[in-house]
Amino acid sequence: MRRAAHRPIGTLLFMPGGPDGSGVSEVIAGDAVPAELAARFDVVSFDPHGTNGSNPVRCDADLVANPPDANPEAGATFASVMDYSRALGRSCREHTGSLVDHVDSVSVARDMDAVRAALGERRLWLYGRSYGTLAGQMYAERFPSRVRALVLDSVFDHSLTPAEFLSSEAATGEDSFGEFAAWCAATPSCAVPGRDARAAYDSLYRRSIAGELAVPPMELVNRTVSFFYEPEWPAAAEYLPSLTTQPRAAAGAVPFPMGTFCADHRVRTPRRGRGSRCGSGRSGSRRRCGRTSRGWRCRCARRGRRRSRTRSTGWTCTARRRSWC
Repeated sequence: MRRAAHRPIGTLLFMPGGPDGSGVSEVIAGDAVPAELAARFDVVSFDPHGTNGSNPVRCDADLVANPPDANPEAGATFASVMDYSRALGRSCREHTGSLVDHVDSVSVARDMDAVRAALGERRLWLYGRSYGTLAGQMYAERFPSRVRALVLDSVFDHSLTPAEFLSSEAATGEDSFGEFAAWCAATPSCAVPGRDARAAYDSLYRRSIAGELAVPPMELVNRTVSFFYEPEWPAAAEYLPSLTTQPRAAAGAVPFPMGTFCADHRVRTPRRGRGSRCGSGRSGSRRRCGRTSRGWRCRCARRGRRRSRTRSTGWTCTARRRSWC
């Protein structure tokens, strides 16, 4: 999608956030960039692979709507989450096909360069927000000579591990929700019943887990947090009670934009079962996996040495030969 300026000085490629943001919709609505930039540039954008109008990743509706409660205090186990994740992944591949292997941000960067070539531009001005900054980083790494200027707003730090990223996301979301709850309690026009946002959200989340709402738990979380960017507290207050009247989606396949996040974070976890393969080793080495009181550990069978790993400490090597599996 392209919005032309009167006398453009160049082409500005906009990379939407998300990963479910639609660059096409934002350009049409005039929300992609500030008016001052839109007046000086031809603003171009697109829907990244696997989202919105660009063949969205689709997965089993029942699985998307009913993920396991990942809260350990609620009885969740790592094994149940792993089983669910594998089933969801299989359903996404079944309903989407081989596209699921090409929805990562590196693939998006290649698409961006195809857009540049189609426009006949030698170099691009690039502007990305939030998750779109990751595609911008990938583009700059792979095509540095084709970047005229690059602005990354609210940078996505891919150097964080998934656990570190989710922890920082959760802390920021909790802080923002606290501000929203305080605003609601002090504002007579807040649409949340009783103006108690925490109690209302807690009730909705539990009903979502039980399958009583039209939205699955993670959609409830993500959609609620999305109102805190501006922030849009009145809209958030209207959204929460509206969930009790929304009809449930019909069975079948539904879009799953988080497939892009999964593709960008290929988390490797040990397979259950004694003696299964664990991780990738040096040339000629093999690692076998077993479970101990300290969690999953892996042994390197090369030259009789043992190399063990835990998720928290990283790799260590010892020369002891006594079997521990």
